[in-house]
Amino acid sequence: MKKNFIAIIALGLSLSNDVLAQSNHEEILPPAEKPAVVEQEKDVPFVLVEQMPKFPGGENAMFKYISDNIVYPKAAQKSGIAGTVYIFFIIDKKGNVTSTEVRRGVKGGEELNAEALRVIKEMPQWEPGYQNGKPVSVQLTVPIKFTL
Repeated sequence: MKKNFIAIIALGLSLSNDVLAQSNHEEILPPAEKPAVVEQEKDVPFVLVEQMPKFPGGENAMFKYISDNIVYPKAAQKSGIAGTVYIFFIIDKKGNVTSTEVRRGVKGGEELNAEALRVIKEMPQWEPGYQNGKPVSVQLTVPIKFTL
C-alpha cells in the first residue's frame, strides 16, 4: 500500500509543476529527440566500429607476422616459463599502432611480456577503422601465446 501512496504523491508533484508552469505562461515543450547517430568524443578510441581496422593481408597475415617475428627469450625457455600475453593497442585514424601496453602478462615472464610488446609495436601500418564513413581510432587486444 505504501508503494501506491508514494507513486501517487510523485505523480501529484509532477502534475503540480506542470500546472505551475502553465499558470506562469511558460510553454511546456516535449523533450528534444536524441540524434540517431551518437558521435564519439574526440580522441577517444572506439571498441567496435562499422569497419574494423585491418592488418595488411588480413588476420591470418597478422598471426603469421607475429609468429615470424617473435623470439622466445632464452632465459624464459631455460626456466620453463610459458603462457599467453595480452597486448592492448590502438590503431589510430592513420592506421598507426599506438598506445601499446601489456594488459595481462605472464607471471614471472617479464621477458615474454617485453617480447610480445616489442613485436606489436613494430607492426606495419594497418588500414584504419571507419565509423560513419570517417576513419577513427580503434582499440584492440591481441593474445600472444608462448609455448615450449
